Amino acid sequence: MKRNKYEIIIDTREKTPLFLSYPNIIRQSLAIGDYSIKGYESLIAIERKGYNDYISCCKNYKHFYNQIKKLSTIEYPFVVFSFDYFKLIQEDYLNLTIKKKLSFLRILEKHHIPYIFIGDSFILEYFIIEYFEFFFRDRKNVI
Repeated sequence: MKRNKYEIIIDTREKTPLFLSYPNIIRQSLAIGDYSIKGYESLIAIERKGYNDYISCCKNYKHFYNQIKKLSTIEYPFVVFSFDYFKLIQEDYLNLTIKKKLSFLRILEKHHIPYIFIGDSFILEYFIIEYFEFFFRDRKNVI
């Protein structure tokens, strides 16, 4: 499937959305994740977490865990952290220990949800598009 042939859905709760110059964007509420593909919302979702959002999750474990449980119910889940991993382990934010900060990555691993840290928004957009392309290639090979 060629790029721009499908519509990317961006959840309405996403405060600083990516893909501002992408032609096929729909803003609508998503039950799971922040980004998906029109018509495939029940199969693929990407949850995006910024640094402050991640730190909030460290403080509000229940909300994050519920998001991950929902995400684990679909076939193609992914979590993208829109900051560099080194920021997570270097900054002493609210006196959170490294163990506490990294415990959320173990939750993702426990639920078999892949994740990646990408601090550059251009590369992050590219990665998400590539993951959507992978989804279509993988589905084509399954059918």
